[in-house]
Amino acid sequence: LWVAISNAPQRVLIVGIQQTNASTAAEVVSNIPNDGSHRAMFGNSMLTQMIDAFKEHNEQTVVDALPLNPPTIGDAEQYTLTITGTATASGVFEINPESARTRVRVTIPAGTDSATAADAIVTKYQADAPKALLEAAIDGSSASTVNLTAAHKGEDTIDCGIQISGSVAGLSLALGVGANGTGTISTTGVLDAIGSQRYQTIVWPFPHDVDELKNVLDARFNVSNDVLDGVGITCHNDTHGEHMTTCAALNSPSIVMICNNVLDNNYRNGGVLLENPWVIASSVAAVRALRLTEDALLTQYLTSIAARDQFGGPALASLPYFNTSLPLFKPVPINLGYSDTEVLEINEKGGMVIGNNQSQTGVIIGEAVTTYKTDVAGNPDPTYHFLNSVDQASVAREYFYLNTKKRFAQSRLTNGAVKDGRDMANVQVIRAFLIGLYGDLAGPDYVIVQDGPEYVQFFKDNLDVELDLVAGKVTISAKICYMSQARQWIGTLQYSFDVEG
Repeated sequence: LWVAISNAPQRVLIVGIQQTNASTAAEVVSNIPNDGSHRAMFGNSMLTQMIDAFKEHNEQTVVDALPLNPPTIGDAEQYTLTITGTATASGVFEINPESARTRVRVTIPAGTDSATAADAIVTKYQADAPKALLEAAIDGSSASTVNLTAAHKGEDTIDCGIQISGSVAGLSLALGVGANGTGTISTTGVLDAIGSQRYQTIVWPFPHDVDELKNVLDARFNVSNDVLDGVGITCHNDTHGEHMTTCAALNSPSIVMICNNVLDNNYRNGGVLLENPWVIASSVAAVRALRLTEDALLTQYLTSIAARDQFGGPALASLPYFNTSLPLFKPVPINLGYSDTEVLEINEKGGMVIGNNQSQTGVIIGEAVTTYKTDVAGNPDPTYHFLNSVDQASVAREYFYLNTKKRFAQSRLTNGAVKDGRDMANVQVIRAFLIGLYGDLAGPDYVIVQDGPEYVQFFKDNLDVELDLVAGKVTISAKICYMSQARQWIGTLQYSFDVEG
């Protein structure tokens, strides 16, 4: 009795900077548990925040971590909160460090002077924001200034956002930048540590430095005699123009670049979706992995009401990412995100935008695209522009590969007839088996390829199997009609005053 092999479970690698120099070489830490022990392992750091964000959404997928040491030369990002005056009435200051979900509410009584208010802010901040990368302390030269300093050096910490609000009569609270994060690390060769381990997703916190990620994943996209492909997800806080430039320079089916607009004024600094970009990337990766994890409950993430689509698995590769909810994020303030036109422009260049739903009550994934735009000859090529297309192709290829390998692992090849009771294969046997696999991928458990007599016939007509008995080699080529996604709806309503005209 033949039993098909299911595709491999999802496995995710999170790459990030740890707080302390634990080692001189990057080594993969496998199977991060759900007990929070990674916080002691990696300290108050970018990497810890990334794992926290992933686990908030997804505790089912296996997660590995690749800790990198922070720069030894440079500065840590620093914001300043400067308080002046004396409170003439009671009031409240609120600080949102790095995330709209992290709220530090400080009640200031009447009569409080600026230094006492600064002390109150530090005390409340340390109690309410223990996981913030920005750590609070009184400035050494001014008792009325609070420094919020990143736990480690590096230019990447410049993307830590912050927002202040509230008012206290007689006191003013001013937000400033004390120091920009500086210092870089070399990512060249860091992914050598993964060896031959396959990761369907790699979370990458360095949007300005994706060469290592791209080179490794592109080389794994369609390797011989194995399945190693995966997708790298990163997030970039910047302006529309910079996003257009960054995405235009990339052309890879393996890279997803999330683009978050920025805001910089006297009460807010950072991305308009107020979350650290590495947290955004890790959250999207978690939801993607959950969607592709067999039997994972997806009700809180999907707007689809179809019964079988409420649970994860390879069939979700063909379900649109568009409108997938990120329920733990707070909505972007109205009119601060990109316009519809700007979003389309970024999408065309290969960038992905996350924003509010139609009612402005939640955050959803927009068009999920990769940076792939042209083929090797530079011709426009939509094949792998959408992440769904990449995922569908990956599911199909893996299913064909694993099951063909299992079925014919110890087969004789012949151009003649096969004999009952003997493991033998000829062109007819191999074709029939592959047609059966196509039927599986078209069935309700996968819904990756299109079903129906004409589509099965198309597959048969474009399926070529050649045997080389001298080399013992089977060469297979085929064309597949994949599913698509409902992305655009175009309708026309005509104006009429009467049924007669």
